[in-house]
Amino acid sequence: MGFFELPPPEPKRRRRRRRRKLENDAWSPPSIYLPRYLQRDLVLASNDEVAIVIQGIACYPNGFTFELRTVTRFEPDEDDESGRYFGLLGAGRARGNGEVPPEQLRFGLLFSDGSKGTTLDLWNGWPNDEDQGVRLHQGSGGGGNGEQYSNLWVTPLPPEGPVEFVCEWPFFGIEETRRRIEGSQFIKAAAKSKPIF
Repeated sequence: MGFFELPPPEPKRRRRRRRRKLENDAWSPPSIYLPRYLQRDLVLASNDEVAIVIQGIACYPNGFTFELRTVTRFEPDEDDESGRYFGLLGAGRARGNGEVPPEQLRFGLLFSDGSKGTTLDLWNGWPNDEDQGVRLHQGSGGGGNGEQYSNLWVTPLPPEGPVEFVCEWPFFGIEETRRRIEGSQFIKAAAKSKPIF
């Protein structure tokens, strides 16, 4: 070795890293799992003007996610007030008197044990109570040209018995409407979800 030569560097040792585990995160689906999809999409409610659709129900060990879409039959007209009211924008907002405005889409889930969650609770935060029941969290979304969509994460998984998807949209003449999917379908699908690693 020459006078000014440096000794070769010590080989770097990779630190042993902790393995990620499934966490019961109320805010989002677990990224380390591949979900199992239910082969069910629903037109939750529709009339001559609008439709409310549920697509892509993906089940995980600790909950499920899906896309909630609103679609209008007609092209939005900027002069028509109805063009401003599609989807979950403004979810959870009520007037000063506590009433939900008729323009607001109301959506929720009811489990067979009586627990429920609605989009009106999305922006109000959740208590730290583990036994709160159904928790909904709004994820990514977007839209345009008369359509809007929003991804919703629901936790925990439902118990056996019917899961009711409920919506109402007074501004567009959609009265309270319910559609059911058997809770066992969610449980069976979740059991087939697989860890990526």
